[in-house]
Amino acid sequence: MTASQTLAMLAWDRGRDALGRPGPLRTARLAVAVAVEDEIRRRLGPTFSLAQLTDVYEDSDDWFLPLAARVAPRTPDAWDRASALDGAFAQHRRQATDWSGGR
Repeated sequence: MTASQTLAMLAWDRGRDALGRPGPLRTARLAVAVAVEDEIRRRLGPTFSLAQLTDVYEDSDDWFLPLAARVAPRTPDAWDRASALDGAFAQHRRQATDWSGGR
């Protein structure tokens, strides 16, 4: 595993935890996270590696904010990368062909 993959997965784990916390923005953040997962699926297809997922994550600066603004236009506080984006990548990581749950 590369250093960039390790750093990305640490951020994803923190995002997963933040996404699960209760609060007034949870519904909007979950909606953004679902849209992020749809975008990941569109970009990668059904079969992908952690390296490919990390590449999409590294390119997310180009597409995340416009996507989040479309999904939750009246809730800009839900456009939080550290929960909606990173949490979605944590969820999607489980489908990587070379992910074994950290074993």
